Amino acid sequence: MALASGSQTAGVVAGGAAHGLLSLATIGMAAAALVVSTLVVITGVGLHGANGTGTAGAAGASGANGANGAAGPGTTWGTLTITFSMGGKAQGLSVSSSQCTIQAHGAYACVVSVASASTTTQKLTGLSYPENPNVYYAGADPTIGWIVFNPGATTTFTLWFQAVQVSGNSVVPVTLLVNPAGSS
Repeated sequence: MALASGSQTAGVVAGGAAHGLLSLATIGMAAAALVVSTLVVITGVGLHGANGTGTAGAAGASGANGANGAAGPGTTWGTLTITFSMGGKAQGLSVSSSQCTIQAHGAYACVVSVASASTTTQKLTGLSYPENPNVYYAGADPTIGWIVFNPGATTTFTLWFQAVQVSGNSVVPVTLLVNPAGSS
């Protein structure tokens, strides 16, 4: 088989007569694999060496006790004095009783009773109180809008407030806003 110059190796392999070339390639590949595996073994030896001989040192002395902490400021919540009056379009309604008691963490539950001398059904649609950084309205049971004042009846419900101040007293006058039933 005649080969052009520069393609002698390709011609020998392509012609199927790989007498010396294939065995040299095989030896070269085996040598490269031996070098790589030797590097892996040599590199891995230092990573997981055996422990040295000898015993562990003695434990050190115990440390001194820490100092007691200083007393912090008091954790009492501010006292709220909440009063209630009727407002909005209330007709023939009056607050017959109210009692606010602190529950926990500055939360106040105010049980309010409203007596109706009216001949029409009315409902609580909101409440109003002067801006006060020491308190905020937190909710009602039942929800405002569902509290209905029927003619000749007394309705009792709970309003929740939260004291924001840590100590002191705040007087909060709350106006209950009422509208005829069926309106907002």
